[in-house]
Amino acid sequence: MPPISASEQKIIDLSAKVVALQDTPEFWPAVQALRDAIHDHVSSTRKKVSDLAFLVANESKSNAAD
Repeated sequence: MPPISASEQKIIDLSAKVVALQDTPEFWPAVQALRDAIHDHVSSTRKKVSDLAFLVANESKSNAAD
């Protein structure tokens, strides 16, 4: 299993915080922080996948030209 990234660890920590803060005034701000962290992680992952797809496509074109 690959190591957990910093953004994944942040999501894990915020998830635990949300569970711990149920029925408190801090619950909804914690939910929003978790939502933001998930959004940031998904955006970062999409960019990585896009970059990888670009590299693979260019490698395929390079190999086809050889």
